Amino acid sequence: MNNPFTAENSEWSNAGKGYEFTAYKLANGVIKLATNGTMTISIERVPELDLA
Repeated sequence: MNNPFTAENSEWSNAGKGYEFTAYKLANGVIKLATNGTMTISIERVPELDLA
């Protein structure tokens, strides 16, 4: 499988100086992507992060 973050023809690039991000592993089903491209984000509480 081709990794879009490391592929030679990737449109992704490194963030500029002064930018940072935090990635969180979310439980299955928090974000759903339908085959038609529609995305749904759950509004249920995320206990792992204590976020609602």
